[in-house]
Amino acid sequence: MILFLDFDGVLHPDDAYLVRGRPVLRAEGALFMWAAPLAALLDAHPQVQIVLSTSWARELGFSRARRFLPDTLNARVIGATWHSAMAYNNNGDYRPRDRDTWWDRATRYQQIRRYVDRARLADWIAIDDNSEGWADADCDRLVLASPDRGLGDAATIARLRELLTSASWAGPVDTRVIVTREGEHLIARLNDGRVLRHPDTFALADMLLAAGVTADEVQMPDWREGDIAPMVGERIAIFFRMRQAQ
Repeated sequence: MILFLDFDGVLHPDDAYLVRGRPVLRAEGALFMWAAPLAALLDAHPQVQIVLSTSWARELGFSRARRFLPDTLNARVIGATWHSAMAYNNNGDYRPRDRDTWWDRATRYQQIRRYVDRARLADWIAIDDNSEGWADADCDRLVLASPDRGLGDAATIARLRELLTSASWAGPVDTRVIVTREGEHLIARLNDGRVLRHPDTFALADMLLAAGVTADEVQMPDWREGDIAPMVGERIAIFFRMRQAQ
């Protein structure tokens, strides 16, 4: 299952601002004050992976934004609805600080839906404090948080727990394995919560094979997803090694 995660109004009150390049909360409490309840809830669901659906990824960059999360949540993150390749305006110019991109004009739901459609996701939910424009067909997938209470609200936590365990989302087991690049390492996240890590493509492919993963079950983000995408040569090498061994 993929969980689209907003920060503001979910993990802390919706009153966070950038001050000299650093996020500051101008409300009572602390940034990410409600991250612990989310981490505790997800402990029982090791198959859940996180995609950041927050403006923090836009403002700070994907890698920096995810580092604000506790380690247990950070380890589940596989991507974001924003990536640097989106920083092109209508004229085709690369303007990372321009706010005239598709992503900036889109609603949160449209940003999430684009990711869902491109990744062909069937098993996903979202936590957000913004319900603007959600299609009726997807409303049941949204855990709508109060901007002031976020996941500090017992009813919101209960709704999230319900969606994580509800039979309505049960279907064919998602056997996909997501492989991303993080610094010098390639990271493979298995659907049972295991994480494989290695800087060498063939070594990672061998680890995947030893874990019972087939090449058809491996999925990697492409260049449009930004710096988490393995390089083309790495993609080719992993698939070559795995198919050669099968």
